[in-house]
Amino acid sequence: MSIFSFLKKKQEKNAGAAPKPSVSEAFEAVKSAYGTAGTRNNGGGAKSDHIHALKVVHFAMKEGFEGAEDVWLRILESIALDDPDLKVWSKRLSAADYKKLLELESNRAFKAGDYQKALPLLINRAKGGDLEAAYLVGACYFEGFGTEVNLDEAIRWSEAAAEQGHRRAIIYTMGGYFARRTAPGNPDPKGDLKRSADWAQRLLQYTDATEDESASANIVLRRCRLDGKREEALKLLHTDWKESVKLLEENAGEGDLLSMFSLGFFYGSEDKSQPWTDYGKSAFWYRKAAERGDKESFLPLAKVLYKTADYEEALHWAEKAKEAETDEDAAAVCSFIRLKLRRIQSADA
Repeated sequence: MSIFSFLKKKQEKNAGAAPKPSVSEAFEAVKSAYGTAGTRNNGGGAKSDHIHALKVVHFAMKEGFEGAEDVWLRILESIALDDPDLKVWSKRLSAADYKKLLELESNRAFKAGDYQKALPLLINRAKGGDLEAAYLVGACYFEGFGTEVNLDEAIRWSEAAAEQGHRRAIIYTMGGYFARRTAPGNPDPKGDLKRSADWAQRLLQYTDATEDESASANIVLRRCRLDGKREEALKLLHTDWKESVKLLEENAGEGDLLSMFSLGFFYGSEDKSQPWTDYGKSAFWYRKAAERGDKESFLPLAKVLYKTADYEEALHWAEKAKEAETDEDAAAVCSFIRLKLRRIQSADA
């Protein structure tokens, strides 16, 4: 029985005196109409039913009725079920009710993986100053949930929450700046690197930072340090190549794939007259990077191995480059190496 049906029968029973039902009776009728906790029942269907039910439950909440807040949430859930276009409710509900309605439905959609529905609702909440929503909007743009990856938007929303101390937003802000530093056309990669490090330092200032939070911050700081050191090394390449190699090898020893790749490229110079040209060392560093999953090292490694006459391994890495589709020349290199191997086999025969 809906709340309206209950009120109508109550009035018919007491015709003449026209007494109003007590608050407890009205609340029990609303409670019955909107089901039990964890459900999304229709409390009557008409918008006016929901609005009247909210008035009753607000009074019940004010009076401290047990379970009133749970009924309030179920009414809002029913509104979302009856009318997915929540915008129409922005003028029908109080600001507090509408805010809670957006929170419930955006969280439900986000948890269900319905990001295309969740994102605009989250943006609406974030514009109203909701830090959790701003963090989630940033996460959507960073991960590509319900939209294309957009690091500028990810940083804009997550940083708004991070500035207010939202810890998970700090992680996305830190990661957003770090990821954007290598984006094509970025006018300020050094600035993004510094901002990423600044947020990492800020995260570590929390004495109650979790193990995962501290680990994330330390990873970024380590990467920032390695990036800075690599940049310094590459600047020295043509003025003090031995010092440059020393810095790159220190970085490579800490697992920096770009430093490994840089060393492979440096030692693999086409100019054999240069004192640093060493195809054996070039293959060593390219192989280090390739074995750690750096797909960009596959084809250069194959080419260097070809120069050292290690044709079998060269073909192995050329085929991996072809499979990874990292270089359009990979197929041609594979064919060239196979031809070389056939000639050697023919000569041996």
